[in-house]
Amino acid sequence: MILPKFFLWYNYFGMKNIRNIILGLSIFAFLFLLSSLVASAADVLILENPLGDVDSIPVLVNRLLKGLFGIIGVVALLVFMYGGFTWMTAQGAEKKIKQGWDTMSWGAIGLAVIFGSYIIVQFLLTIFLTETTDTTGGAGGGAGTTGGSPGGGGPAKLTP
Repeated sequence: MILPKFFLWYNYFGMKNIRNIILGLSIFAFLFLLSSLVASAADVLILENPLGDVDSIPVLVNRLLKGLFGIIGVVALLVFMYGGFTWMTAQGAEKKIKQGWDTMSWGAIGLAVIFGSYIIVQFLLTIFLTETTDTTGGAGGGAGTTGGSPGGGGPAKLTP
């Protein structure tokens, strides 16, 4: 194949070097564009807390456990799917069929344990996160000016 004189640089550099040069220029251009994008959005960029508004330790534990249970649930589901794939592609090999069934069984047991522990943890966290309400009328305002009237407010304060 006869190439025009413009393509003679191909013989000088070689294909491997040209690929490295193009890759380097592409990375440089990407980093340049990325830095200019970050510089232009520097005054607009606001980093927010990914956990949201956390005001107590039980709320933080609740949010972390929800994320952890989600990740563990995905892993258990993937194990179950892997077992099903192994079983389906066994092609009659008894060892692979047994391996697939065992993997699916353990994956199902894992999912049951994860769901059960999630339910238990959510039950316990709702106990810890709910505010206790005072039904004896200790704190609160009601109808009346001196307190102690129906509606609460606690014991009456006598003012001279």
